[in-house]
Amino acid sequence: MYRTVQEVSGLLKVHPRTLRRMIRQGKLAAVKVGKEWRIPDGAVDRLLPGHGDAGRPGRLFMTAEEFLRLPVENLPVQLIKGWVARDPAPFVPHQILVGRLHVLLYRGIAEPGHGVVLPSPTDVVLGDDTVLQPDLLAVSRDRSHIIGRRVEGPPDLVVEVEADNTRERDLTTKRMLYAKHGVREFWFVSGGGSFLLQLSEPADDDYRARSVYEKPAAVTSRAFPGLTVSLADLFEG
Repeated sequence: MYRTVQEVSGLLKVHPRTLRRMIRQGKLAAVKVGKEWRIPDGAVDRLLPGHGDAGRPGRLFMTAEEFLRLPVENLPVQLIKGWVARDPAPFVPHQILVGRLHVLLYRGIAEPGHGVVLPSPTDVVLGDDTVLQPDLLAVSRDRSHIIGRRVEGPPDLVVEVEADNTRERDLTTKRMLYAKHGVREFWFVSGGGSFLLQLSEPADDDYRARSVYEKPAAVTSRAFPGLTVSLADLFEG
């Protein structure tokens, strides 16, 4: 897996300019994706304290079992390929959009009995080193057995709502993890752009099908065909 410069900057408490200078000088491995650098996990590991101790990474990396024993926090906390990611609380416009989406998904999925809809923070355990918290998720009735104290396995639908500090991670690292672990459908919703990106048909680390809808279009779910969301309703006002 690869991480953005901003993610590594926050993890290591190093200014992004320092990381970019290290990349240009050949001191830090990275690949260029469009206009941005992506840094592989192995290169990040080598910068962590304790790496020289039998090759073990620093304690910012842990297993899902260790992560789930951490004290409960009020801020969003996720485990991404062994890396503990803490984010600031989302802003009010983000939460308003999540609230509207929750109502629309509940009406189209939960009320007709097609499945369960859950908002963040809900832990979704996708592997021994990955526990994510999508803004919204839905699990079909036939797969309700994966819901216990947390969701143990891939939901059928996950939704991420755009936020300045998580946008790039949602569209790269988390998108790839959702696809890798078999989440059937992924929506990325932009309030500022009034659009919805729909990804489906997971294969390896990405999705084969991609559609973008802009207000006032209506979006029909691939995982829940009975669910149709009007972007005019979603982005009202």
